[in-house]
Amino acid sequence: MATVLGVILIVIGAGIGATGRLAARTYGRNSAARRIGIWLLFLTVGVGVASAGFALT
Repeated sequence: MATVLGVILIVIGAGIGATGRLAARTYGRNSAARRIGIWLLFLTVGVGVASAGFALT
C-alpha cells in the first residue's frame, strides 16, 4: 500500500512541477523575476511531494 501511495505522490509531484511552468508562463508575462519566482515555488512544492513519495516506496 505504501508503495502505491509513494508512486502516486511522485506522479503528483511531477504534475505540480509541470503546472508551475504553465503558471509561470501565464502569470509572469511582464516580469522575468515574477516568472522565475512562480516557477521556483511550484518546483519546490513538487520536489517536496515527490521526495515524500520516494520515502514511501
